[in-house]
Amino acid sequence: MTLTRPSPLRARRLLRGERLRDVARATGLHETYISLAERGDRVLGGRLLVRLAEHYATPAEVLVLEMRRWASRESEAGRRGGK
Repeated sequence: MTLTRPSPLRARRLLRGERLRDVARATGLHETYISLAERGDRVLGGRLLVRLAEHYATPAEVLVLEMRRWASRESEAGRRGGK
């Protein structure tokens, strides 16, 4: 089993000591959408992006850039066998 680094979105949430439920309540978003975004399985855009950016007090562009960089590194690690 390959362990990967948490995404920037998940890392932000964990550093704040929040659960998915906490972010969902604060943003009005469903936990599933937040979880999918954290895993990189949902496009970070629209209402989801705006609400998360507001919640984390971070420009939306920064969140998108961080997630793109993370996804790129994760896909590269997967191609190398997680090493």
